[in-house]
Amino acid sequence: MANELEKYNENILHEYSDAIYIDPRTELPEGFPDISEHLKHLGDEPLDVFTALEYMRVAFPGGEIEYFENNQEGYPKGLPLINRIVIYGITSEPGVRARNTKGFDTHILFDLIQGDEVSNLSDDDWKNYYRLESGALIKVTVMEPEQKNVKSWWNSGNI
Repeated sequence: MANELEKYNENILHEYSDAIYIDPRTELPEGFPDISEHLKHLGDEPLDVFTALEYMRVAFPGGEIEYFENNQEGYPKGLPLINRIVIYGITSEPGVRARNTKGFDTHILFDLIQGDEVSNLSDDDWKNYYRLESGALIKVTVMEPEQKNVKSWWNSGNI
């Protein structure tokens, strides 16, 4: 487990063509949609890295980041592609979402988009996209929490 964490920490410090590692300790690439306000809620240091065939999940004190190896056209094979970030709305301890609180989570989704799907985008819409060196586009979608008022949720007995 420590070896996986060391390997992850080493990777985020180096730039790979088209490999996007999102991490609260590093700056987002120039022109990347601004999600830094959300990233600060992850915490500073990763707690754990889980890897499986073509999948990686990095646990942080305030949430998790998922990557996968993409097999679609337009993206180099063998490189990790960011899939989603989940920022826990309520934690019971670092890296652990409190029981029954998924509705308070913020989800940031990353989708690989083919170039012909964005031909009619306005200039304002482009702020949610990032073009990789290969020419592929990543669309970033921030899904705000379903619930925001912890006090009323707690008083309703939903725990």
